[in-house]
Amino acid sequence: MKLILFGEWDNSFQILLLLMVFDYVSGVLTALYKKEFRSNIGYKGIIKKVGMLLCIAVSSQIDSLRLYDGDICTRSVILLFFSINEILSIFENLNKIGVTIPNSILEEIKKKLQK
Repeated sequence: MKLILFGEWDNSFQILLLLMVFDYVSGVLTALYKKEFRSNIGYKGIIKKVGMLLCIAVSSQIDSLRLYDGDICTRSVILLFFSINEILSIFENLNKIGVTIPNSILEEIKKKLQK
């Protein structure tokens, strides 16, 4: 199935949407755990996620223009970047509430994000 704005309803897009929900939930859990729950911080998180979706929509439209020979799929790169970023954020939130995430995993994700 193809969504007009976001491109294909593929695994990469579905996984990112799921990770976005997990990240938001882990952020809320962290705020509740640390007794620092503030709605304005939650709104900023939602605004950030809407901005990410906007970026995916723009990248999908760039791909539909076929400005290059198909060697690069802008949307795929954006989806991968945001997915890695969301995973890192989830792990950082879980670490804040006492869930131990091995540092080697966090460091490996940070390396992938910097590439």
